[in-house]
Amino acid sequence: MKPKFFTRRDFLKAAGVTMAAGVVIGLPGCAPALEATEAAIKVPTKVPTEAPAAVTHGKKLEAFQAMTTTASGDPRRFEISRMTCDAWKALGIPAEQWPVASTVMVEQAWDDKKYQVYFIHHDPNPDRMEPDTWLYKYYYSGNAGPTGSNISGYSNPEYDALAVAQREETDVTKRKELVDQCQAWLYDAQPYHITTNLHLAGVYNKTTFGDPTIFVGNPVYNFWSIKTFKPLTDQKVLRIGLARDFDSINPMAASNPEDIQFLSLIYDMVGRVDPEGKPVPWIAKSIDAISASEYEVTVREGLTWHDGVPLTAEDVAFTFNYAKANSAVYFASGLAILDKAEVVAPDKVKFTLTSPFVPFISNVLCAVFILPKHIWENISNPLEIPNEQPIGSGPWKFDYMRTMEESKLVRNPDHFEPALAEGVLHVVYGSVDGMLGALEAGDIDTVGEILTIAQVDQLQGLPHIQIEKVTEFGMEAFYCNTRLEPFNDKVFRNALALSQPTPDIIKVVLRGAGDPGGSIIAPSLKFWHNNNLPAFPYDPEKAKQSLLDAGYTWDEEGNMYYPTPENDKRVIDTGLV
Repeated sequence: MKPKFFTRRDFLKAAGVTMAAGVVIGLPGCAPALEATEAAIKVPTKVPTEAPAAVTHGKKLEAFQAMTTTASGDPRRFEISRMTCDAWKALGIPAEQWPVASTVMVEQAWDDKKYQVYFIHHDPNPDRMEPDTWLYKYYYSGNAGPTGSNISGYSNPEYDALAVAQREETDVTKRKELVDQCQAWLYDAQPYHITTNLHLAGVYNKTTFGDPTIFVGNPVYNFWSIKTFKPLTDQKVLRIGLARDFDSINPMAASNPEDIQFLSLIYDMVGRVDPEGKPVPWIAKSIDAISASEYEVTVREGLTWHDGVPLTAEDVAFTFNYAKANSAVYFASGLAILDKAEVVAPDKVKFTLTSPFVPFISNVLCAVFILPKHIWENISNPLEIPNEQPIGSGPWKFDYMRTMEESKLVRNPDHFEPALAEGVLHVVYGSVDGMLGALEAGDIDTVGEILTIAQVDQLQGLPHIQIEKVTEFGMEAFYCNTRLEPFNDKVFRNALALSQPTPDIIKVVLRGAGDPGGSIIAPSLKFWHNNNLPAFPYDPEKAKQSLLDAGYTWDEEGNMYYPTPENDKRVIDTGLV
């Protein structure tokens, strides 16, 4: 028997989802959210034994690598992946934890797409408040290529149709219905699995700096808090501790959120997402939607680059055309919709899109760093240069960088919204423990990492420490590389998800500071979250049985095998594009 190819109609029928005017409403019968208590925790059973006397095995399923951080790089993620791999092995799934440096993770997952399973933490960045980031950027098949952000490689034409429809729908109510359908599809398909939405903490030394603006879902370490930290002593330079150094300070080549956060201090954008999550003009005086596929930006007067050269509408138009033509890594999927940017008046730029794209303002105009044309127009290989002396127009100017030691920015006094601190010093400590120890000792003022409540336990009660708490709209998760067997099988992916010991992880690793994960869009994003999707259940018995039902087998030594052709009931729902 050939593996079944799963369609949207199959999914809706199997899930019991009702439809009205093409809208999916809920998933009746799904398990309720699990409490992180001992009563909710099931101990995975031993490796399945053979039921029939004579079982024919298919191809042997070799052990796969589950890529994660090192214990010193991110103790939380390391421990989550260790517990998960142990649970998988206890169930007879041959997984091996593979701790690597952050640079290797970026190379394997984001650049080469050669990983098998990848444990990740998605930070609550501003662009991730817009559902298109989760639904299109990360899961549309057209973004699964070498420079794309669909690192799972999930490719299903019927899901693609939903993902495109939600980004083109201008009616908010209708768009919400499409967004809910996308969430339900991904919840069922599990190309990723959301382990938990963390209860996060931001910490700072309240005796040296005060009154930071708190960004929704992301405490303390964000553009707005760094900009508004008020010096309270003669120490005017904000010292930020890092667990690891930046990978790239090239705005065209940077690929991870930590680098993007740093660059957002140096470079301006047309707009920014404000502390409440609303897109607002930034270097633009105004942003006007002519239609769902045409936008006009009026640029502020009197702007200058850090080297004194005036910033004009020419720089803005050049940036978007140049970034698209050269596939700027972090922004490629958003720019794919752009047809052209053209100067239509000395202070105006018109953006024409290839098709309607409702999130264009928040996901593109509030994201892409504006580049100085007089510097970058002479660079033919923008993805390859180190950009050792970045010239931007933002609230801070680049001073110096000493790799694996520290990086210094100084305030730009000529900026239209100048920062309060005279400078920002990022100091690399090499581990979370070292960074928190430095904060406790008073050697730094805050940290450049989003922490869990459990991680800041050692700082509780210290008179000089202020702790800010939120529930994130990012998440701890793992990706399956659906380009590869066995991860192209929805049954296998769901078995991995069902057998991850989430209650144990929340209780032991997070000390209760997290909620079991469910939809790709977190509950804290209240409007866009699909409330019909519960937390994903922890059920290793169901995981085991589903694998047996799909035709997977084990021998007496515990080796796992793919189904034989005559007993193959896998659900291959990807690789169909």
